[in-house]
Amino acid sequence: MPTTSREHAAAGFTMIELIVVLLVVTVIGIGAAPRIFDNQAFVVRGFFDATLAQVRYAQKLAVAQRRTVYVNVAALTNTVCLGYDGTDANCTGSTAPVTDPGSPGARYLKTAPRGVTFGVAAVAFGFDGLGRPTPDTSYAIDFIGDNATRTMRIERETGYVR
Repeated sequence: MPTTSREHAAAGFTMIELIVVLLVVTVIGIGAAPRIFDNQAFVVRGFFDATLAQVRYAQKLAVAQRRTVYVNVAALTNTVCLGYDGTDANCTGSTAPVTDPGSPGARYLKTAPRGVTFGVAAVAFGFDGLGRPTPDTSYAIDFIGDNATRTMRIERETGYVR
């Protein structure tokens, strides 16, 4: 049975189609490559999320133990730490630190990665045995990094951390 020219025409791509596809892939690659290799946005978001979890843990620990647990944010040392005495304003050595649940025996201290700063010089507050912030006020702590600001809020009355 003889073949027709129509069957041979569908055998591959034309040179123009291949060049257009290569140009489109190149343009997308040029635009996306800097974002793929720059992980600073992920680092900032990861520290923000870890700090949210740390503050929520402080609240849950206060409720479970029926005692005040303090959160200290220190821009001087760029750290967030937990303690039972509330005197560790610079996170340099509380007399009664909260131990890290992921690393028994170590104090629960998070140091901000390079390029992340806090929008406040220092703030210290606690959660009482009912999970409410002490002193009774709301708090907003800004995390600045990667040309973006993320804000952690602690609500008055309920102590809800978001």
